[in-house]
Amino acid sequence: MTEFKLIKQHPQTGYDIVKDGPLPNVVAETILQHHERLDGSGYPRGLSGQEIIEEAEHWRLPMY
Repeated sequence: MTEFKLIKQHPQTGYDIVKDGPLPNVVAETILQHHERLDGSGYPRGLSGQEIIEEAEHWRLPMY
């Protein structure tokens, strides 16, 4: 596995850690979606536009 493929797993890993905990589901979903991009080129699910929740848009990090 390449290093970038390993890095791209972190949203799913974070989601899996918090999804069944005491935090609201929107927190887990925000963690999962924080690298999605409006044009669909993000990860882990390749969501685009309206598929991305607003909370994740606020936390999205630019990918260089």
